[in-house]
Amino acid sequence: MSIFRFIIRHGRIFTLLVIVLPIVAGTFAYQSLPKEGEPEISAPHAIIITTYPGASPSEIESLVTNPLEEELSDLKNVEEMRSSSSESVSVIVIDFDVEADLERSLQKVREKVTDAKKDLPDDVEDSTVEEINLSDIPIIIVSVVGDMDPVRLKRLAEDVADEIELLPEVLSTDVAGGLTREIQIYLDPERLNQYGLTILDVFNAVKQADINIPGGMVNVAERRLMLRTLTEIKNVEDYSQVPLIRQGDRVVFLGDVGTIKDGHNEEVSYSRVDGESSVSIAVKKRTGANILETSAKVRQKIKELQKNFPAGISIITTADQAKYIQQGFDVMNNSTVTGLIIGIIVLYFAMGLRNSVITSLSIPLSLLVAFILLKVFGQTNNNMVRFALVLCIGLLVDNAIIVVENVYYMTIAHYTLI
Repeated sequence: MSIFRFIIRHGRIFTLLVIVLPIVAGTFAYQSLPKEGEPEISAPHAIIITTYPGASPSEIESLVTNPLEEELSDLKNVEEMRSSSSESVSVIVIDFDVEADLERSLQKVREKVTDAKKDLPDDVEDSTVEEINLSDIPIIIVSVVGDMDPVRLKRLAEDVADEIELLPEVLSTDVAGGLTREIQIYLDPERLNQYGLTILDVFNAVKQADINIPGGMVNVAERRLMLRTLTEIKNVEDYSQVPLIRQGDRVVFLGDVGTIKDGHNEEVSYSRVDGESSVSIAVKKRTGANILETSAKVRQKIKELQKNFPAGISIITTADQAKYIQQGFDVMNNSTVTGLIIGIIVLYFAMGLRNSVITSLSIPLSLLVAFILLKVFGQTNNNMVRFALVLCIGLLVDNAIIVVENVYYMTIAHYTLI
């Protein structure tokens, strides 16, 4: 009891400490806490996506999906595994037990997928193993709009996306819309048959012609020179001069059996702003980064880049989570201040000014202590946290009224403290 007696005798000092320390530490914790929209939740699922261009659904199932499922069948802590085989794409979804270590399970899946690669066709693209995480949702989406060729507009948007990815808070960016430049070769089947060539012959010839090969080093007149075989194609017109086959004294070139066109790929994604074609950039932040600060830095970066844009090109923000999250924080701050003022006014008539102020101070002090604990345990300030704090404010006021009223009654009744 000596500790409590000491605290009571020096009540003013301890009262100041109890009030000042939470204010200082709580304010620092509130400002430094990462601010989120939704809590970072990783669902116990793994998605394996494998692409085999040009394969039918039945071929995807027999050549890709089945070998992968056989390799993945001995995984532990698996609740369910299901697959879908469609044209050119195989998708396998694995549901793990809730108690399973997700990071370790994903690592096991990646190892199994790598081991199964030897049983897949050579033309199958590398499989991707993904997890479901709410933090992967883009925090901001911007659109590059302007009167420009769709190929150049997308190239400009990709340059902007590369600059945004250099920000330390940004995890990745996804570009949608626009067109990508593509060199297209249209072959004439009759001419191929005339020269005894196949599409595979043309493919190999183009592949070998568009490459630089190091040739090593050579000593000439006491000088050491580096040799390189420069066959990289730099102009579209050079494709027509790619040699395919030699027949007698004549060399058959690519231009003799086909037509080369400087075009673009098929439009696989669309982006529109007010009915006008555009290119959209979706920005994802890193885990633990402050969404408000990240969004502000992205907007600032865009303003800097926009100064060097051609005339008539602009960037429009089409979606921004930070806007709604900031509104949530403003509502919470206003509710705290409003609750403090109303609490003092209402309790003043029932308990007097002193007791009403003491009771109302429990609201901000308790919130600041909660922010300190959130900072200590490495949590974020998200919608769930704010909702829980709002619910607790009512309980805090009720309990504070009971405690203060009981202390006031004991003081009036002249009870001995200790």
